[in-house]
Formats: sequence, structure tokens, C-alpha cells
Amino acid sequence: MTERVAVAKARGMAAAAEAEAAAAEAKAKSEAEALQTRIRKEEEQRKRAELNAIIRKEKADRKKAEKAREQTAEAEAEAAAAAEAERAAAAEAAAVAAAAEAAALQARIRKEEEYREEQRKRAELNAIKRKEKADRKKAQRMEAEAEAEAAAAERAAAAAAAEAAEAAAEAAEAKRKLHVQLHMERELESLNQMMRSTELRVQEVQAQLGIVPQPAPAADESLCVVCVDAPKNHILLPCRHMCVCQVCAPRLQGMPTPCCPVCRAPIEQTLHVFL
Repeated sequence: MTERVAVAKARGMAAAAEAEAAAAEAKAKSEAEALQTRIRKEEEQRKRAELNAIIRKEKADRKKAEKAREQTAEAEAEAAAAAEAERAAAAEAAAVAAAAEAAALQARIRKEEEYREEQRKRAELNAIKRKEKADRKKAQRMEAEAEAEAAAAERAAAAAAAEAAEAAAEAAEAKRKLHVQLHMERELESLNQMMRSTELRVQEVQAQLGIVPQPAPAADESLCVVCVDAPKNHILLPCRHMCVCQVCAPRLQGMPTPCCPVCRAPIEQTLHVFL
């Protein structure tokens, strides 16, 4: 009895526990479904909020972009105006610079023209000075040449006078030598005539006395061919004939036209040979 009660009690408690568990599971399930529903709602709200935020952000971005474009346009307009102003200022500055450069160029051109004119005048002055200097040098050279020509003429006159005096002296010497040679030739001819007359008289005497004339001995080849008395000891140059003695050699040289008595070659020099 007691066991049955206990079993029944236990069964009752188990059924109650199962009922409680089923109730708890149903409650948990409903709570889970409610949680999921709340989560879905929150997710939807979050997505809707994010979408709204994105839309607001896009609107704000569009506004910012429009404002930025407006600002950019204004900045571009200001930049264009500033650039135009700068270009105008640059053009004005360029015009001023061009004018200044043109003025400087004109000034430089004037200076160059003045410098060239000064250089031209200086060159003309230098040319005049050089011409004057050259004229002075030319005049000095001509004067020196004239003096040199006068001196040369004086020297030539002196040389001509000296040559004339020398020619006169040579002519006098030649005349003297010719006179001496003529005198010697006359004396030689006189001696030859005397010798011939003496030989004739000797022959007459020999004929009167009946003496047969003996042939003359052959001439000694060592004797002078001129005087046939002294030995030969002088060579005549340039023919190199040794045919005269020391007395006849200077006599031959003293003749107006000295020549070798053997070959008739002109005598330039005599050479004493010691034998």
C-alpha cells in the first residue's frame, strides 16, 4: 500500500515534472519566438536606421558635394580672375620690361655707335700718325739712301781715280818695259850683227890662212837657252820648262808679254831649282 502510494506519488510527481517541463519548454519556446521576433524587429529597425543614416549621409554628401562644387566653381572663378589679373599684370610688366629693354637696347646701340665712331676716329688718327711716321721714315730712308749714293759716288770716283792712277802707272810701267825690251832687242840685234860680222871676218881670216873650219861643238843641254852661258836652274810655270838661268829668268818676267823661249807659252811664275 505504501509502495503503491509512493509509486503513485512518484508517478504523480513525474507527471507534474513532465508537465512543468512541458510548460517550461512551451514557455521557453514562446520566449524564444518572442525573442526572435524582437530580434527581427530590432534588426529591421537597425537596418531601417542604417538605411535612413545612409540616405541622410548621401543627402549630406550630396549637399557637401554641391557645396564643394559651388566652392570649387567660386574658387575656379576666383582663380581665373586672379590668373586673368596675373596675366594682365604680367602683360603690363612684360610691356614695361619690353619698353625698358627697348630703351636699354637703344641706349646700348647709341653707346655702340658712339664707341664705333670713337674707334673710327681713333683709327683714322692712328692711320694719320702711322702715315706721318712712315713718311718720316721714308724721308729718312731716302735721305740715307741719297747720302749712301753720294758716298758710293764719292767712293766710285775715288776708286775710278785710283784705277785711273793705277792704269796710268801700269801704262807707264808697260811703256818702260816696252822701252827696255826694245832696247834689249836692239842690243841683241846689234850683238847678233856683230857676231855675224865677226864670224864672217873669222871665216875670211880662216880662208886667207887656209884653215879648214871645224864644226861647232854641240850646245850643252845644261846651259841656259837664252844666254847659253849659265846653267839652267829656273822652271817656268805653268809650262814647266827648265830652260833659263837665274839671270835670264827675271829678264823674261820683266818683258811686257813674257813667254817661254821653248814653247812660247805665257809665263806666270818662275821657280828656282837647286841642283
